[in-house]
Amino acid sequence: MSGPVEIPTLDQLVLDPGKVLTLPPGIARTLLCGLAGVLPVLIAQSTKETGQTEAPAAPEKFLNVAQVVAQYGVTEQWLYRHKAQLPYSQPSRKVLLFDERKLAKWFANKKTG
Repeated sequence: MSGPVEIPTLDQLVLDPGKVLTLPPGIARTLLCGLAGVLPVLIAQSTKETGQTEAPAAPEKFLNVAQVVAQYGVTEQWLYRHKAQLPYSQPSRKVLLFDERKLAKWFANKKTG
């Protein structure tokens, strides 16, 4: 059995992207999901002109399949069958993420419609 895995910092990964290859798959998935939520905010922030005093937009929060299943009482199979109708993002073939606000709105509209 191997010892604990040293998780590189974001700064270390930016400086040496090859370090990603040392991450266990579960840690890589967690990091990917976290970055998927931060990326739109980083893009928006990076395109702002300096000196603006706008209030920052609320960051998007993404839910993974297990979180959607637990929160909405649907099955994984149902999610994959209906993903074309749902607000989702798929940063890789193996990761399916759902925008929390858009998904809540979608389910609310289905209950009232």
